[in-house]
Amino acid sequence: MEEMLEFVSGVLHNEVYNEEKYEEDMVLINSLEPPPPIKLNRDDVYIRSVRLTGDAINSYYGRFRTDDLPRLLELTNGVSCLIGHNRNTAGIARYFGGKIVEHSFYNRITGKKEKGRFIVPKIYWMRNHSGAEDLKINLDGGIYHSFSIGYWYKMATCNICGNDIRLCEHIPGKIYNGELAFFWYDDIIDVVEGSIVYSGSHPGTGVHSYVSGRLISGINESRKIYFKRTNRLKVINSGKEVLFYKA
Repeated sequence: MEEMLEFVSGVLHNEVYNEEKYEEDMVLINSLEPPPPIKLNRDDVYIRSVRLTGDAINSYYGRFRTDDLPRLLELTNGVSCLIGHNRNTAGIARYFGGKIVEHSFYNRITGKKEKGRFIVPKIYWMRNHSGAEDLKINLDGGIYHSFSIGYWYKMATCNICGNDIRLCEHIPGKIYNGELAFFWYDDIIDVVEGSIVYSGSHPGTGVHSYVSGRLISGINESRKIYFKRTNRLKVINSGKEVLFYKA
């Protein structure tokens, strides 16, 4: 998947759609696996782009490697968009396509203004659904302003010693000789969903752009929100391998 970079500054960007761009998106939507049972056209759907996750240190002191972002983006294609990682419900939208962008944000973990790379897939949902307008209004109005990704991976690698973070002496979030300890999400297996949440573990997520004729102000990302979250990892023994599920 070709990596594309776009430099942004924290506001929503209006994607000016022409006939060719609509056709490209509809080809991607109708080619998802599994595909929609009926062929969809542009009058059937709403489309938005969202910053789902990136390569910064998150509130669990975990981090994706920049080189893994293209694969992570590819794995989001076709998965469901949920509310609050509630996997007891069906999706409200579906991910497709996308690109990698560079985006500036405030990282509440490091306490610094940072610039990082994000995966920015698109989501679509049906215009004729009974809740379609509510979802559109809440996304465009900034009520739904954070996103979070659910995925499987095999290895949590300590950034200081390179060993399994569960077995080494380093504790994520502590400082060792001036260096913050965190772990890399390595050997990513799959992306299972991406959710709209009240506050995602990765800083800087949110609605990135929309298809419309006017520009809407984005979320004020200079606002600093401080809170503590428990560092939690679900460990599931699957045959010979120990897999991590992160949501």
